[in-house]
Order: sequence, then C-alpha cells, then structure tokens
Amino acid sequence: MPDKISFLGKLYGQYRSQLSAWLRFHMLEVEPLTKKVIENFQHKGIVNGWLVSLPDHESKLYVLIDYEFPYSQIHIALCGESRYLEWPHVEEHGYLCLPSNNWLPIENLDDSINNCIYNALELINSCQSSEFIELESKREFLSYWGRSSKTKSIGLSILDLKNTETRLVTCKKTANYWLFGESDETVETWLNNCGIKGNNDTFQAIFGFVDEAPALPFPLGSKRFIRTLWTQCSNIEKIASQLSPHKEIYVVLAIRNENGIGLIGGRLSAIPPDGFSEGRLLFFKYIKWLLAHISRFDSFRVKRADSDWSHGRANDPYHSRLAGSKILVVGAGSLGSQVASRLAQAGVGSIEIIDPEMLEPNNIGRHTLGMESVLFNKAHGLAAHLSKNYPHSKFVPIPESWEHQISKIEKDLSDCDLIVRCVAEPSNDFMWDDWFRSRQINTPTVYGWLGTHGTTGNALALTYESPGLSCYFEAEGFLRKADTDFEGDTQVKTEPGCGTEFQPYGPLTVGKVELLVTRLCVDILVGKTAAPEHRVYACATEDIHDLGGKWTPEHLQYRPNGYDGPFEYKKTVDFCGKCYSCKAQ
Repeated sequence: MPDKISFLGKLYGQYRSQLSAWLRFHMLEVEPLTKKVIENFQHKGIVNGWLVSLPDHESKLYVLIDYEFPYSQIHIALCGESRYLEWPHVEEHGYLCLPSNNWLPIENLDDSINNCIYNALELINSCQSSEFIELESKREFLSYWGRSSKTKSIGLSILDLKNTETRLVTCKKTANYWLFGESDETVETWLNNCGIKGNNDTFQAIFGFVDEAPALPFPLGSKRFIRTLWTQCSNIEKIASQLSPHKEIYVVLAIRNENGIGLIGGRLSAIPPDGFSEGRLLFFKYIKWLLAHISRFDSFRVKRADSDWSHGRANDPYHSRLAGSKILVVGAGSLGSQVASRLAQAGVGSIEIIDPEMLEPNNIGRHTLGMESVLFNKAHGLAAHLSKNYPHSKFVPIPESWEHQISKIEKDLSDCDLIVRCVAEPSNDFMWDDWFRSRQINTPTVYGWLGTHGTTGNALALTYESPGLSCYFEAEGFLRKADTDFEGDTQVKTEPGCGTEFQPYGPLTVGKVELLVTRLCVDILVGKTAAPEHRVYACATEDIHDLGGKWTPEHLQYRPNGYDGPFEYKKTVDFCGKCYSCKAQ
C-alpha cells in the first residue's frame, strides 16, 4: 500500500491536507485513524482516514480515502455498534455503500465531502425506520443473502426459471461450487462440457418460486426458512414427502422483483434417525417439524448460470430464438473459428463444426484456438473449446470433409436453421452451392470471405432459389464485380513449400469481417432479415493505398462522396445472366 501512496506523490498529499483541514474546521472532533482501524478497510483500498464527531448528529463517522484519492470518491463508515446484516447498504465494520455523485475531490473538494456526509446521514436516519429497512433490503436481497454462511460456498444454477412449479432437482458438488440442474443428465452434461469429470457427490434438492423476498435481518435458523418454504411454495408437502430427512437437503428459491429474478439457497443438515424409521416420519408428516426444529440451517449464495442469463442477463429479447437454433459451420479456420465462437457467445444452442484439417502453428495468430491445440483437428479442438466456455450449448465436431459426410449432413439439415461456410476455396464453395440447390434445401447458406490483403470482407446469404454463387465468382475464383484492384500483384505470399499460399492479414482484419458475417447470421436467425442478402466491409482508402491497391468503379458506387474511412454497406443480390447457372435456367 505505501508504494501506491508514493505513486500519487504531492497531489495525494496536497488534497489529503486540504481534506484534513476541512474536517477540523467543520467537525466537532477529528482524530486520525490508527493503523489497526484502517486495516479493517484495506479490502476497499483505504490508506488513510479520520474519526469525526458531527455538530448536529449523535453518530460518529469514519471519513476514509483510498490510494486513488483525489481521483476517487471519499468513503464513509459508521463508527460504533455494528449494523452489518441489520441495515441495508451497511457492510462489515460499518462501511457504507453510498450513491456516487457528480463531484470528485479533484474537481471540488468541498462539494465532494459535503455530499458524502449528507448521503451517509440520510442513510443512517432512514435506517431508523423498520419499513425502510424491509423495503430496501427486499429490493436488493441478493446483496446480503449468504453473507452469514459458515462455509462461504456458492451455488450455480442452470435451472429452467420459466418453469415456476415447485419440484425436485439435481444438485452435484464440485470442488468450487454446487451445481443445480433439472436432472442428473443435464448436470452431468454441463460438467462434462466444462471438463469437470469424475465422481461428483449428488444431493437431494428442491427448487421453488416464492412471492416475497427476504428482508433483513435474515434467518439464522431453519424455522423461518422452513416457514417460508411451506407457506409460499406450491405443492411443497407432496414434494417434501419424497425426501429423506436423514440426508442433507438443498433448497434453491427464486424471487421475482422489479429488477428481475434472483436466487437464494439454503442447506438443511441431515437428521440422525435416533430410533425413528423414515417411513414413520413421513407417514405422520413429521418432516416439516423435524426440519424446522432439529435440522441446522446454513444460507448460501446462488448465481445464475443458465443460458438466458449468461447471454444477455435475461434482457435479450432474441435469446430464446438463438438458444433454440441449430447451425452448421463448414470450415473452422481463421474466419470460421471466430464466427463460430461469436455465435456461441451470442447464445446459439447447437453448432456442428466441419473441418478435416489440423491446426498449424502459423495459424494461431488469427485463430480462436491457441498453441495447445496445434497439430490437433480444428473441429475437435474448437468444439471442445466452446463446450468448456459455453457448457449449456451443444457443439458437435465432424473432423472430415463435408463431401465424405454428405449423407449425414443432408439428414442433419432437416432441422438446421443456418449453414455458415468460411472455407475460402471457390471450387469447393461452387460444389456446395450446386449440391444444396440440386437438393432444394430450404436452409440458407451464409458465405464469408476476406478480399485481397483483408481490405474488404463479404457476408453473402443465399438460398436455393436465389442467384447462385457463380453469379458472384468466375470459374477461376475471381469476383465478377470486385471492390479492389491490385494490378500486377495479387498480394498472395508463399512459404518455402508446395501449396502454402496465404494472405498476410492479421487478427484485427479478421475481426472486422468476423463481426460482419456473425451479424448477418444472427439477423437471419432472429428474423431481422432474410436471405438473399450481401453485406460488404471496406477498409479506409489510405489503408488500401498503402498496400498498393485502389478502389474499383464498382466499389465507388457505394462509397459516400468525400468519405475515405472504413464502412459497411449492402449490395443488391441479382442474377448475373452470364454464369453457367444462369444459362442453365
């Protein structure tokens, strides 16, 4: 901590002296805090402070400053009897969580300290009202629940919160958390996707919705918790009759308020039989009494890890569509891997990945996978990587070329919502285009590719009824209506080996096109647009000139007059009337 103080130097010392003088002028008593008191607040970065008595208030306050002072707000703590877990917005050692305001000490020291003390007194005065304590702690119940826990353990929930019925669920304990899911299979799949394998202990658990959030002070024993469970959870007696009181019981409760759904957890210890048979206990409905009066209770925090929460904090109106979507990604190279990752991050529920090649060391600079995946199959590596990061979705690797899996692919496309091809091999794309048109497959295909040196990027969505890929590419693989012209130099580089041509663009260039392709995919999946559609990204004019190229007349039709920066635009999707596909029609 002293190193951080010396880093701020004279400015810290100057404002600290000004604050000390202000306090001595306006407060009745001012005492510098001892090192022992300051240590209570070190987790907040506090390095200095004063104990002050206010002129018109009986409370004594700690006025605290951290190592970022005067660029950070002044902190306030309440001195005296602890109100932790009794009053809202009061943490350990009396630290007050106060609203921030527009004034920082470096901008106006007088206003900053005045506002902080005013907010502190307003909170203290408000907490004299039991109604305020109840309403405010209910509004932010997640901030306080589980803080009195003896174990400090945390639960993760992948439960379906759209189902409000009280029910038995699965709880498995890992080294770091308890995981709650709808069934053993759901939980095991999630853990396996995360790479957590082995014998994870399973516990009996209940999930239910309650109408009313808990208020401070929270229950320390099982009696109040059981009363909440029995009075607010529907069908609880029938569910409880399936439990054994002689084993630990885990309970997850969901509470909905104006800010969304929050989860809290409680653990009820096992009750020794002591001569009572389990059947007799359940027959006479003693389980409620035993749990309330004999079982020990411990609260714990539960964090949401379900797909709806992980992909948009339950505020993405399109999440359900994305979570129910299935995509086939053909090509897991520098562009395809990034697009697949973005789609997984967006919450797409199922992605099949086709790529027969292994990852080379020269590819990791612009690939999702890193050196740990080198010399392993791209499809396998990417599916494993995405499964670990997004375990609620399904990722299936197909480590062969699509031509060798054609029967499986055609069968899978019956429930597939989108095909994404980032192969960058025109001949292979032509073959795919002809195949899926001949089968009249309804699923649209989105093609993604980068132009010369990454100066442009394209996202092209086609259907079997739309213009074909041959309307865009000549048989040799060159665009019919190119945006760029690199005369006399294709910008293609080669390694000292046969068949090792590559374009020397980097990860930033791929990133622009990755987002272009991903946005088109997502827009199609959620119904914002439909195929056919063609979107193009173009770099700044200065960048293409530096690379020895120029814009074609075709491109200049779309570039705004006088604008030389990067931008995206749409091109019309028309039949060319010249290609073999058009002539055949």
